[in-house]
Amino acid sequence: MKPFSAILGGICAVILATTTSFAAPRLTLTETTFNFGASPQNSKVSHIFWLHSTGDDTLQILKVIPGCGCTQTPLERSSLAPGDSTRLEVIFDTKHYSGKMTKRPRIETNEGPPETFVQFDCEVLSRPDSTYPIIIMPYKLDVSKFGEKVRD
Repeated sequence: MKPFSAILGGICAVILATTTSFAAPRLTLTETTFNFGASPQNSKVSHIFWLHSTGDDTLQILKVIPGCGCTQTPLERSSLAPGDSTRLEVIFDTKHYSGKMTKRPRIETNEGPPETFVQFDCEVLSRPDSTYPIIIMPYKLDVSKFGEKVRD
């Protein structure tokens, strides 16, 4: 009976060692892209991405690299227990940009490669308060029935 219990104990030790060696953190995002649509110049727009820890071990968010000075990425918490989540706010300052902009902040974790990216798009309007490129015709408007003379 003694050899059987020794073999059973060895098998249990091997199973326990293999299950703990496969425990790993894992990052999951509910969404990876967001479109801000049209935004005026010299304004700030923001969006919140939710980061979820779906692995068996604690997820450490080592750093979030925004990619340029026009983007800020404040993170609520950097350590997530399995099953926990946190918010990552992405703030984009349109500054002097114009046209279609795409940015991809990078998230580095203890999960290892490959790195995770979130992406946002924004159409920056340089003159949102003007009527450009709309041209109103005619240049003269006859309002003579409201007065005695034709006005430009």
